[in-house]
Amino acid sequence: MFPDLRLAVRRHVGHPIVLVFAVTVFLPALLLLAFGFNSFRQDRAAVDREVRDRVDRAADDVAATCERIVADWEQGLGQAAAADFLDPRRLPAPIARALSEPGFAALVLLDATSVHIIPEKELLYDVRPAHLRPLVREPLVSGLALAETAELRDKDYRRAGELYRRLLATAGPQVGPLLAHRLARVYRKQGRVADAMAAYRRLADQHSAFGDDVPLELVARYEICDMHALDGTGSELATEALAFYRDLVDARWPLDRPLYLNYAAAAKRWMEMSGVPRAAYEPVRVLETRRLALTEAVREALAAAKPSNDGTGDFRMSRDSVAAYSAAWAFAARTASRPRAVGLIVADVVLSRDVWTPATSQIAARGFDVTAMSTDGSRLFASSRSAIPPPGAPRVTRVVSMLDSPIQLQLWPRNLDLFYRDHYGRQRLYASALALVLGLLLFAGVVTVRVMTNELEAARQKSAFASTLSHEFRTPLTGIRQLAHLLKQGRVPSHERQQEYYRLILRETAHLSRLADNVLDSAWLEGGHERRYHFAPIETSAWLARVAADFREEIEGNGVSLVTVIPADLPLLLGDDEALSAALHNLLHNAVKYSPGRPAIWLDAATSKEGITVQVRDEGVGIAPEDSPHVFERYYRGRGETGRQAKGSGLGLTLVKHIVAAHDGTVEFASRPGQGTTFFLHLPAASIGEGG
Repeated sequence: MFPDLRLAVRRHVGHPIVLVFAVTVFLPALLLLAFGFNSFRQDRAAVDREVRDRVDRAADDVAATCERIVADWEQGLGQAAAADFLDPRRLPAPIARALSEPGFAALVLLDATSVHIIPEKELLYDVRPAHLRPLVREPLVSGLALAETAELRDKDYRRAGELYRRLLATAGPQVGPLLAHRLARVYRKQGRVADAMAAYRRLADQHSAFGDDVPLELVARYEICDMHALDGTGSELATEALAFYRDLVDARWPLDRPLYLNYAAAAKRWMEMSGVPRAAYEPVRVLETRRLALTEAVREALAAAKPSNDGTGDFRMSRDSVAAYSAAWAFAARTASRPRAVGLIVADVVLSRDVWTPATSQIAARGFDVTAMSTDGSRLFASSRSAIPPPGAPRVTRVVSMLDSPIQLQLWPRNLDLFYRDHYGRQRLYASALALVLGLLLFAGVVTVRVMTNELEAARQKSAFASTLSHEFRTPLTGIRQLAHLLKQGRVPSHERQQEYYRLILRETAHLSRLADNVLDSAWLEGGHERRYHFAPIETSAWLARVAADFREEIEGNGVSLVTVIPADLPLLLGDDEALSAALHNLLHNAVKYSPGRPAIWLDAATSKEGITVQVRDEGVGIAPEDSPHVFERYYRGRGETGRQAKGSGLGLTLVKHIVAAHDGTVEFASRPGQGTTFFLHLPAASIGEGG
């Protein structure tokens, strides 16, 4: 279809009808396509604005929720700062919830004379400034200096032990633990391990005794573990070291930072030495990690606390100084009696649970991702594990004040396809409708162009046919008239020349008769009528020989010979002798017509599977590849130079195909340009009894 269409369009592209059709059909189609693309762009721009507005509204909702939650925290901190006495069991609800997770939050109240931390047991060591710590002094004991001189300077452990025992015998409950510690120390230096172990175990029961600002119970527990480590008692060391480590993490003893870190390192070393399974102390280690981070955060916050510059005497805690924890927020307030600063120090898990999750849960369910960033660029929260904006996603930033600390919130759509789903649906619908309309226009245009070009081609062919037919009729009629005129006037005295003129008249008359028959048959077929054929048995070999003889007589004097190969035993045919002869004559005339300058054409016949195959072969110009699909079309003429020079009506091969098909046969051809063409007539043989 389309090769024919391209040829026809190329042939008639300049025709006014085709140009008008192109302008009136294809130009509106192009305008419709441009309008559709413009509509797509406008719809996408509208959806982009809508998505941006949704992101802005979602960001505003998150910021508003965060500010509302922080306002509740500020109110609670204000209540805590204004209270003369703060009961840990009656804290404001937001503050109590923040402090409910062990190791993740602490409330600090600071004034000029004291520091209060809630919950106090969450800190692993004393973080108060040195001037606010209570000073523990050793009691004065008469004779203690003499015993310590014997022990420490003279290294006379026996005499030092006697002196410590004498003092211990008369000592009261406040001095007794101090002297017991000295005596146990001397026992260990003397190598009396059992006595030293017993003395330290008795001392371990003295919970409130101090020596040199260090709880004596802690010293005794430490010495017991150390002695077990030296004598290799692994099972007892494991038990003692694990219990010692747990008590350190539970803040059993008030210590300063260097002491805690030193004792904790020793406990871990002993547990590893004695083979304590990691699973036995892993929960304690995790809790220590939390509390150590919280303790460091509180310590650094207190170290950075300083009076405000406005002269009110209030205190502020700097968030920037706290690196170990997520945040150190401060709120200063003045009570009726004295200035006080209150600070809330929290970890990521508290922020996530009490602020970010409540503020973002509904937004996340609506398809948004949210992150919170601190001023130093660290990420405090992400609503999903893969909180990374997809390419092209609109991203909105909001800054909220979290108790004097600016926090940057960023929000964007998690999956753009969800936000553009309706747009994509409309786009597919519009595209489908546009494609359907364009397809219909294209189909209608192709069909219309094809019909128009076919009609134009048919008109051109009929015009060419009429011109050719006029020439075909005029030429033999002119010759017949001239020959008849010469004969009538007696200007041909020779009998032989008269016979030749008669023969030429008969040949031209036969040619005119064939032309007339072809035109009548074509008109009959074009009118939708079927030609009536008279079927009868035909002696195939005799019939082919007769046709060959008649044709030789027609082409006599043309310089072309007909070479035949006709077997004598060909099977019978059942057909119309006159019609088949006309078909064969057409093929033979075409072979001569399209073999200018060639000395011969060939007519062969043979028995085949189908019945009988008749071949007409020439060595002429051949058929061009572009003409091959059209050789059996009515009025069609070859497009090459030879086709224009060789005269004909363009009906012969059409009638040949129709006649052969009426006899249940087929016609085929094989051709190579410049080397000739062979036509094959495949006709079925007559069955026994047919035609009787």
